[in-house]
Amino acid sequence: KNMELQWRDEEAFLRANYGSIAHLHGTRFLREKLNALLLKHIKKNLPSIVTKVEEFKAEKMYDE
Repeated sequence: KNMELQWRDEEAFLRANYGSIAHLHGTRFLREKLNALLLKHIKKNLPSIVTKVEEFKAEKMYDE
């Protein structure tokens, strides 16, 4: 079964059995939630990673 069909079937099942909460559950909701969480984590930590890389690079250039 391809993913589009799987998502459609999952959504239909959730709406039929758990209509009031279907919009907050399932693979699509989880994917969107995890993507948002990952993006937030990257935005929070990327500046410090860039700084560390630049410091390491400067240190190695100084050693040469």
